[in-house]
Amino acid sequence: MPLARKQRATRRTVAERAGDCCGCYRITRAVSTSEFEVEHIDPTAGGGADDLPNLAWSCRRCNSNKGTAVEAIDPESGQMTSLFHPRREAWGDHFAWDVSDNTVMVAKTVSGRATIAYLGLNRPELLLLRRLLKYEKLHPPVDPP
Repeated sequence: MPLARKQRATRRTVAERAGDCCGCYRITRAVSTSEFEVEHIDPTAGGGADDLPNLAWSCRRCNSNKGTAVEAIDPESGQMTSLFHPRREAWGDHFAWDVSDNTVMVAKTVSGRATIAYLGLNRPELLLLRRLLKYEKLHPPVDPP
């Protein structure tokens, strides 16, 4: 199979597996303000594989914020901790939506807290987008696949 065709097939598989949602903040590509791309969860520069188990669907902003990081500082304890791994861990084990209006991501774990802070998952444009989607009854998103 030619490389370009293989890359398109991989992209389609990764997107479908994620329900066409960003693995970190669960907004679908159809309503996102960012392009989506295939992300290496464990970067190839650090020895991560270039195969499906190591690939996630991510908005460009989250992927760019993450870069080659697999760990970040927990803003509460100051300790280094692993970032959320969308292929090995369940979103709901690490994150939830705030109870007041379901637009702010809240952490359930140290890893969740570090991931929210490091990737900027409550950045102003995402909060605004979530409010607009909530108004249209498109937020909060359904549980991840």
